[in-house]
Formats: sequence, structure tokens, C-alpha cells
Amino acid sequence: MGGCFLSLLAIGALTWHFFPHTEHLLLMAAFGSSAILIFTMPAVPAAQPWAVVVSHTTAALVGVFVRQHVPLPHFVSLAVAVGLALLVMLLTSSLHPPAGGTAIAALNADGLLHSHGYWLAVFPVASGMIILVALAIVYLNLFTGRRYPPPRRARPAPAPHPPRNDSH
Repeated sequence: MGGCFLSLLAIGALTWHFFPHTEHLLLMAAFGSSAILIFTMPAVPAAQPWAVVVSHTTAALVGVFVRQHVPLPHFVSLAVAVGLALLVMLLTSSLHPPAGGTAIAALNADGLLHSHGYWLAVFPVASGMIILVALAIVYLNLFTGRRYPPPRRARPAPAPHPPRNDSH
């Protein structure tokens, strides 16, 4: 619980510092969901650093792209953004369900989209997720005794093939 609180507090403070009028913009459901997933289930594939950082960053890029280049009714754009974000997550092996919320938040970020465009994916999204993962690494490894990210398991060696009889 402490790690989740501290990480979101740090991300919120940095977001507020750089975007004082929109401190809650992307620090809503998606970041909170990611923090809960990482701090309560750090061994699951969706909580791994690659999945967390890449999924949120690409989802933000997708949200901005859809908002700027896909002239559809807003409710259709929301569905398109989440669907495309999911496709990108699958293609990059970075499935992290909370990032679907980032696609929606980026698509809805009117004021910041006009002033920051695709840079929105860098700050606050990618930087926020990097901070979250870094704090999770420190907190989980030092204060809970849990390994994050967990050690990679060695893949078992392939079974030897029986010798081929090429005398036929």
C-alpha cells in the first residue's frame, strides 16, 4: 500500500509542477490501476516494466493520433483508440490492460493536445510510468522482500533428438 501511495504521490507532484492547471489529467484510473497491479501482483506479465512503460506510451500516442487524424464521432473515436492501443500492445508484447485508459485520457486531453501534441506521450505518460516502475523496483525489492521484476526463469534446454537413420 505504501509503495502505491508514494509512487502516485511522486507522479502527481511532478505532473502538477509541469502542468499546474491539469494535475489530474492523466493521473486518474490508468495510473492508479497500473500502480495497484504492480504493487499487488508484481510477478504477472502485465506488471512487468516493459509492458507498463511501452503500453502506456504507445496508448498515449494512439490516443493523440486518433484525436488529430480520425474524424469520427467522439464515442467511436474512443473505441477506435482503445482497439488500436490493444493491437499495438499485442504487436509489441506489452499487454497491460490499464493502458486502455491512457488512450482514452490522451484522446480527451484537449488543452494539452493543442499545446503539446505527441509530446504528451513523453510527459506525463512515459516519464510517469518510468517513475512508477523505478519506485516499484526500489520499494518492492527493499521493503517487501519481493523481487521486481522477478528473475527470468531459465528456459529448459530442448530435448535431444534421437539420431536419424539415413541409411534408407
